[in-house]
Amino acid sequence: MESGKFSFKTPVMLLIFGLVIAAGINAQANSSLNGRWAAVEDGVEVIYDFRNGNYEILINEESFGMISLLKGTYTASDSEIVFNIDSIFGGFFKLLFEEIGIQTKIDEKWYSIEDFLVFFISVFKDFGLSESDIDEIVNETIGELSTTIPYSLNGNTLIMKSPFTTDVNAETVFTRR
Repeated sequence: MESGKFSFKTPVMLLIFGLVIAAGINAQANSSLNGRWAAVEDGVEVIYDFRNGNYEILINEESFGMISLLKGTYTASDSEIVFNIDSIFGGFFKLLFEEIGIQTKIDEKWYSIEDFLVFFISVFKDFGLSESDIDEIVNETIGELSTTIPYSLNGNTLIMKSPFTTDVNAETVFTRR
């Protein structure tokens, strides 16, 4: 990250991670996950807030503070979490697009996946991308991480395989707040 410039790499990867809509497994919400878990990735604090089968991902960055990114439901077995997103917060994307000089009409509210994709696709169309290019981007983005995420939990430490790298051994360590 350049000095004074916010890097959107991690939050955008979190969105992609969150867009994974995986098939349910025979699991339930693990109540030991309940609460807020925080880790720092690329200088940005990433927070998972688990609440009895519901979750929200927030990011906290010095230049704009804490902002929601997405929310949905999850199921967890003893070793895997399946995230199912149902809403994306437009405020994050308003910041993202303003940062790169794009004026948009997205509101600071929660959007369903369908409504968000309508908006997202319209932005790509405004850039002059073809329908096939847009379809490819959307399909790759949603399908890229379409697996469950392995995790382990030990007291106040939650370790999840990192969706931000091709390194199959990469993990992100979260601490209970």
